[in-house]
Amino acid sequence: MENKAYDELLKASLAGTSFAHLVELAASYLNNPLVVIDNSFNIIAYSKNLQSTDFIWLEAVSRGYITIEFGATLNNWDELVAPDQNYFDVSQISAKTRRFIRLKYQNRLVGYLNILEEYSPLTQLDDKVYLFVAALLTKELLFNFQQLNLDNFCIREEEILMELLQDRFADRVHFISRIQGCSLDHNYLFHLGCIDFLHYVSYNAHRSLIQESLQAYIPESTSVFYDKQLVILMKSEEECDYQKLNQFLHSSSLTMGISDPFEDLYQLKTYLKQAQAALRLGALVYQDSQISFYERCKPYHMFEHFETNELLRFCHHLVLKLKHYDEKNDTSYVETLRAYLLFQKSIQKTANYLYVHRNTINYRIQKIKEIMGVDLDQYDLDAHMLQSCEIIQYIHFRNRNTNERKDSLR
Repeated sequence: MENKAYDELLKASLAGTSFAHLVELAASYLNNPLVVIDNSFNIIAYSKNLQSTDFIWLEAVSRGYITIEFGATLNNWDELVAPDQNYFDVSQISAKTRRFIRLKYQNRLVGYLNILEEYSPLTQLDDKVYLFVAALLTKELLFNFQQLNLDNFCIREEEILMELLQDRFADRVHFISRIQGCSLDHNYLFHLGCIDFLHYVSYNAHRSLIQESLQAYIPESTSVFYDKQLVILMKSEEECDYQKLNQFLHSSSLTMGISDPFEDLYQLKTYLKQAQAALRLGALVYQDSQISFYERCKPYHMFEHFETNELLRFCHHLVLKLKHYDEKNDTSYVETLRAYLLFQKSIQKTANYLYVHRNTINYRIQKIKEIMGVDLDQYDLDAHMLQSCEIIQYIHFRNRNTNERKDSLR
């Protein structure tokens, strides 16, 4: 029976049969239900000849995509699967084990093959059998994708977004030609959002709370996974509920960076860098928010292009004097001065920001005046001093991150 199923599968592939029929034959060969998932985590084909009673499997097939939560887990494949292993067996979703195999072409991920252990044990077949089926489906998947390119028929927004992120357009003319077959209106004003899912692991394949929240709080958005991050194309004219989105991100321990507004979709990668910078540097600007806007992070993004010694040369000499005092006495007067200047020398707002009593701020400001030898109320270089404090804060932030990365490699 196995040889017959193999022969039928091979003949069908050579004969150019439809992708859907090929998936049916592959399921018969493996004697288990299977689905094919693209790199945007949409289910593009599934076997109908071999039925499953697994509720979560049936639910996923019905809605046509897997959850963002579990998609993020697959996106962290290299952290979860040994380098010499070609598949990822998952038993945490339901009582039935699932085997995932990456579909790759020339080292580029094009999707996943998901096989459910329904009729036969997954260990019954040799690993080479699964890899053969995966390779065959990858080839057919690419051929079907090329046919869609030629026909420009019903191209999904996620495909355009992924192609832009992967630099797969030869030039702007190619991009304009391709987008004609897509429902994406490139005449909008957009923002690009970016949520970090590095090290994220969840086996929630039942209901995507993340997707539901994005749809509710960012209407008309399109999202794909790229480089362990969820990239979200947002239409700026749509009303986003940032307050509720921030609450949800906080409850999920997630952070988000948002780019400046833009009109030219072809320049998407430029605004991805902005969103990633906001995500990376947001902690320097936003104290109690999970959402960071690039507009507020621009000075720190500029600082990234300079070495520490170069940055310090831009600092006011009195702020450097305060920095040296902090280092010698284990104090944090530069941080206090930054907050004081940021809130236009309001003692109460500075105290609220630093979570200390206003009398403590009064004492610190008096001490800062003594150390620097200047009356801050009479000084007219507040902007330069604030920028100097922010440079020093950024240097501390960069040094801390560098040390954390070194520790993680030990």
